[in-house]
Amino acid sequence: MKVTVFHANECDKRKCTAFKMEKQGKCKIVYKIHQIPRGAVVLNPFSEKAVSYE
Repeated sequence: MKVTVFHANECDKRKCTAFKMEKQGKCKIVYKIHQIPRGAVVLNPFSEKAVSYE
């Protein structure tokens, strides 16, 4: 599974988990919304709906 992270440059790069994952080759970071692949599942921690098999 390909993991793409939208990064809004709002955090400390030294502490950012997304940058650590990118250095390890576990994800790709994008900086613009239109760079998110079509059909991607967007996870939002503030969402009112949960993603589940139900």
